[in-house]
Amino acid sequence: MKAKSLLLSLMVISMGLAGCTSSETNESINSPDDDCWAILKTVHEWVTDDQEMYDRHYTETNMTYDSKCRLILSESYEPGYKYVNTYTYNDDGQVLSHTNSFYDMDDPTMPTYSRYSNNTYENGLLVSTRVNSCDWCDGTDDSYSWENYTYDSENRIQTIQTNGNYLTTNTYDADGNLVNELFEIDGNMTREVQHNYSNGVLVQSYSLTQYGSETVTNYTHDASGNEISAEYEDGGNTIYENKTYDGLGNVIVETWQRVGEVTESGWDPSMTTRTTYTYGNPLS
Repeated sequence: MKAKSLLLSLMVISMGLAGCTSSETNESINSPDDDCWAILKTVHEWVTDDQEMYDRHYTETNMTYDSKCRLILSESYEPGYKYVNTYTYNDDGQVLSHTNSFYDMDDPTMPTYSRYSNNTYENGLLVSTRVNSCDWCDGTDDSYSWENYTYDSENRIQTIQTNGNYLTTNTYDADGNLVNELFEIDGNMTREVQHNYSNGVLVQSYSLTQYGSETVTNYTHDASGNEISAEYEDGGNTIYENKTYDGLGNVIVETWQRVGEVTESGWDPSMTTRTTYTYGNPLS
């Protein structure tokens, strides 16, 4: 049974970013006959009749891959800004470093903000990530944080320790499904998430914070077990997340919708965003 994905960032740095796992959707990429099949482009947009708002939030991301079908560059553009992600790999094809840079296009020569991640592996498993970040810099004068990972006997992530005092502990059932995530700071619970499965697929997650706030997320799946919807309450609003797939079973469209009542001040929280994925063989 497939366990619920832990963290998108972990999936990105512990697996190849094309051919088997997408860095943008965290879903398995199914290939037709090509040896290399990957996401080539994503478009993120607001679904609105307000052209100004649409233009302000339109984001296009293009991916570049190396000869081994590994993601080495993604560039995202939105009005006035650019985001650049670069990746390097070790001899085993695992991500060795990841640089994320944000540029204000008024001065595109120097990133406004940069984040540098470097990974360490032992016996093929990611054991630590060191992250340096800085403003208006090249990485030589910066601050840093780190994460350490431990695994159970099945090589599943058991704990994630961040900067010494942040701890995440994962628990799995006999089928390998992630059933509990416990988040702590200095030994005190900040959030706990329980995941419930039916016939091997995730159907509900229950989240409880240290302040007593509760969130219940319900999931539905198609006949192939692909997640097609998630629904939960957030701040008095209802959130709907939906996915559609191509004939190969790859996500091609994701929508995120927030539905709520207009506030006394006149703010309407209701909105919808859509992300579209384009696949292909980047080596052809």
